[in-house]
Amino acid sequence: MNKFSDWVAFEQIKEKFPEAPGLFQVKVKGGLLSYPKGKSAMFYYGYTSNLRRGAANFLSKILPVLEVNEEVLLIRWMSVKEVEAKFQAYLSTFYKRFGSLPLGNEMLIKKTRQR
Repeated sequence: MNKFSDWVAFEQIKEKFPEAPGLFQVKVKGGLLSYPKGKSAMFYYGYTSNLRRGAANFLSKILPVLEVNEEVLLIRWMSVKEVEAKFQAYLSTFYKRFGSLPLGNEMLIKKTRQR
């Protein structure tokens, strides 16, 4: 059975993340984010064919677009083979539970549309 790793700081990506396909989740360190149907610490869900590179890309390319400091976030990963299907399942579950996508995913969609 697949399960997520422990939460780590972004500076540990090189050391802790494997070069394998999988999902990653990003959460705020302290407190909860408000969503239409409740609160959650989850900020972003992602998937990649290489977890180490994908998480590093999130740190170097996506966080600057979102204008969010990595120091307020933690990240964890889960190695899976069918990454896109698992990712869609996690996003769907989050959406049903909280009434929207994770805040970081929503922000990225809006910023991408503005370009």
